[in-house]
Amino acid sequence: MKQLLVIRHAKSSWDNPDLVDHERPLNKRGLEDAPLMGSILKKKNLKIDKIFSSDALRAKQTIEMIAEEINFDQKSIEFTSELYHASRKELVQFLKNINDHFSTITIVGHNPGLTDLVHFLLEDFGEDLPTCAIVLIELKINSWTEVHANCGELKSFEFPKKYRTLY
Repeated sequence: MKQLLVIRHAKSSWDNPDLVDHERPLNKRGLEDAPLMGSILKKKNLKIDKIFSSDALRAKQTIEMIAEEINFDQKSIEFTSELYHASRKELVQFLKNINDHFSTITIVGHNPGLTDLVHFLLEDFGEDLPTCAIVLIELKINSWTEVHANCGELKSFEFPKKYRTLY
């Protein structure tokens, strides 16, 4: 069995129209939501073997704050342009190339690719991933090369709005 955490970046800022998309930072809500979701994730006591993240600024900021909350070594996060606005097909191929040494991995990226990936892996998941959503999927596979449609089982679906009023 393999486990996959899918994390969509937190809410980003559109305040500076001169910034290229790749360099957009998180806005105030995003800066609040990422640590909140990190604290929710910490309560799950997962042993994450590896984190792969889009190299876009908003994705970097999101996972760095989450990693701090869960005490994950930020120096071992792998930032890659492969996850920047990757399509479902590109994300599936990315997963198929993961080293089988890793049992539980995290990918951090963008919609619509991440929502499409979750729909592909889970038979009856009808939700769109809001910003800073975290989806934990148990994959009924022994090797990452075996990733295929409907091979996953939803273990949790967390997002800031579910918790924001509690804090």
